[in-house]
Amino acid sequence: MQPIPGIIKYIFETEQGILSATILTSLLSYIH
Repeated sequence: MQPIPGIIKYIFETEQGILSATILTSLLSYIH
C-alpha cells in the first residue's frame, strides 16, 4: 500500500482529482 500522502498526491494528479478529493473529504467528515 502507498503512504497516505502518496495516495493524496496521486488523487490530486488525476483528471478527476477534484471530484475524488471532494468525495473522500465528505466520507472522512461523515466518518469522523
